[in-house]
Amino acid sequence: DYESRFNMTKIMADKFKSAIVSRKENEESFRGTYYALKDFSLIDNDLYFVMGADNFDYLDKWIMADKLIEEFKFIIITRKGYDVSKLIKEKYNNNKDNFTILEIDFPISSTDFRENKNKEILLDEVYEYIKTNNLYEVKGNV
Repeated sequence: DYESRFNMTKIMADKFKSAIVSRKENEESFRGTYYALKDFSLIDNDLYFVMGADNFDYLDKWIMADKLIEEFKFIIITRKGYDVSKLIKEKYNNNKDNFTILEIDFPISSTDFRENKNKEILLDEVYEYIKTNNLYEVKGNV
């Protein structure tokens, strides 16, 4: 659910002190990522939207995708099976400077965790949150 995803993301962001996690997408007034980033840019214009390569593959389908891609910067986290450089060249070459590729040689995938329950791919604090809240069929005594 939204609250659990928010809390797990916040645990990670707080640990690394590298990001701010927003509840904006859960607000009734949410109109899409473009407008959310416009609002955030009023506070800090050195803004990056972080996403995995699997979602990046569909960025051009998002609401107001053209303006989003033209006006904002992204950090794209690599994932096995996705050639991010190729996607940028094929789909977003005119705005290639707005994309930073973050190469991670580690199997970061919520889907992978839900299927395999491999706690080694999570922060200990996130795994504890999952156990405490009985998420993904991981019980507190595991």
